[in-house]
Amino acid sequence: MRKSFLFALLLATALTACNDEDDKDDGGSGQAAQMQDAPAPDSLPDQFKQVSGNASAGQDAFRFETFGNERFWTDALRLPQGIAASGLTPLQALQIGLSVNVDALNAATRTAITNAIAQINDGTPPAQTAFGDPAVTLSLINQNAVIGVVAFNPDGTRKALANTGTLNIAGGDKVGLSCAGCHAITDNSVLPPTVALNTTGSIGRAVDGPTPHRLDVGRIFAAGQNSLAYYPFLQARFETLPGGTIGRGGFPGLATTVSSLPTEAEADTYLTGSNPTTGERFYPVGHFDDTGDGIGNPLHIAPLFRQDLAAPYGIEAGFDKLDDFSNNVFVNALDPTALLTPAGRDFLRTRANATGDELAEDYERVLRATGVAIETTPYVRSRTGLTPGVPASPTGRRVDETRLRDLNAYLISLPSPRRPADVDTAAAARGRIVFRTLAVSDGGNCTTCHQVDPNRFVPPNVIPMPTIYPAYTPAVLAQRMPPQTPIQNSDGPNPFFDDKHIVSDGSANGKVRGTSLVLLLDLTRKTKLLHDDSVVGTDFRSAANSLFDPARGANAAHPFYISDSTKRSDVIEFLRSLETER
Repeated sequence: MRKSFLFALLLATALTACNDEDDKDDGGSGQAAQMQDAPAPDSLPDQFKQVSGNASAGQDAFRFETFGNERFWTDALRLPQGIAASGLTPLQALQIGLSVNVDALNAATRTAITNAIAQINDGTPPAQTAFGDPAVTLSLINQNAVIGVVAFNPDGTRKALANTGTLNIAGGDKVGLSCAGCHAITDNSVLPPTVALNTTGSIGRAVDGPTPHRLDVGRIFAAGQNSLAYYPFLQARFETLPGGTIGRGGFPGLATTVSSLPTEAEADTYLTGSNPTTGERFYPVGHFDDTGDGIGNPLHIAPLFRQDLAAPYGIEAGFDKLDDFSNNVFVNALDPTALLTPAGRDFLRTRANATGDELAEDYERVLRATGVAIETTPYVRSRTGLTPGVPASPTGRRVDETRLRDLNAYLISLPSPRRPADVDTAAAARGRIVFRTLAVSDGGNCTTCHQVDPNRFVPPNVIPMPTIYPAYTPAVLAQRMPPQTPIQNSDGPNPFFDDKHIVSDGSANGKVRGTSLVLLLDLTRKTKLLHDDSVVGTDFRSAANSLFDPARGANAAHPFYISDSTKRSDVIEFLRSLETER
């Protein structure tokens, strides 16, 4: 939910700011290097300050609040029906990155899981244990033990943790989604991700805030019987858009015409399929698309701890307030039917002109054809009649203010993960000097934008797209009313780097088209860097080594390099060492 969809050392002033190719230092004369910290403010400007509520209530909101989106996920997308019909087993759920909070399990289920792990360790095939039983999956959901998947009784009350019932969709039970689904992991205390089982989810005590980097959101959504209900957040094909469709890997786009509609199989191909030539997923693992623009632009999921340091929010810096971003996720991304209200249609028209109108009309046709009564939508409980098109209420709606403020308090209070135990402290100390030095020959000046002290605010700057991506030479697709810049798209060495900004750039709120800065925390678990995951390694060290290697070229996204391999390694160790005091 935070702008750290992008990990990078973004420099605001010059493409050479972190290069070490010229402006050589004193040649070993012993003169002390000049150093600086980032231009972070001592206190955030008023526009970024949060109003916070009760952090304890915020934990409940983070883990279990849906504001009624269970009606969308059950009645429109039909996710629990699809899970039940497919016979999804606990092992398969763990294999798509879902995790289980052991503290929410009843005694019988804890025993069954303990026994199953012992059986597997003794050589029993997982399918012959509780991990192969689809009924156990439904029980886990019913106990509200699957992190981020929230079960409700027919009367709308949330099911109690560790209950002994079963999920009964035919009887009126419903299932919704909460923040925790994309922003929590476990401590791995019962079962960590296991290569032998091909699992990327885990079982243990819930740990809120960190990103579940291997969560396969596309496969989870495709498990629904009507994933077409999520149409605005899929990759569509437009008659009003030059080129027709925009997204990853050559997906042709879901076409809605006067005489034809896209199929469920086509939607599932987008959510789970790959380019046959490159093998690249259309909807990558670890990504989530929070922009209902019909463009295939999912981004790597961001962490949600220490959000007091993190303003503004969204990779395009679209939100100054954390509660505004949270509201947008609930009233739009987790229930896109709000886009079909008069205010929602007005929002789409303002952002995308004729293409916005086309998206709304196509979405209505898709919902009606798949048996969704739009007369009963939107599903999420919210205040209506608010000003549309502004960050506080993009589609003229806003969920309960008290819950949003409680959520603020919790996300601000969440500590960052601790540094890994294997950090080389001497190398990290040397890397800190390189990171801070003004002598570009030392690979420094990274603090032109980034804060060296992780306990201070991330500078609330927006880095212009041509600075962070020199190959950004966009073609204009459509004009918009000022202050919005045109709808535009660029290819180049990183063709998906700007996809998030094609429609939903910061110009609507008076900001430049560019990327916001990031929290440089909890990096060691990452193996893919930049918000489009275009820099890949076997672990964080190798991925970061590639990020800073001049071999990527002057026109690549984030072209700020450290040629000296030793200094590069030291900076990487410094980044691995970063943690906050709480």
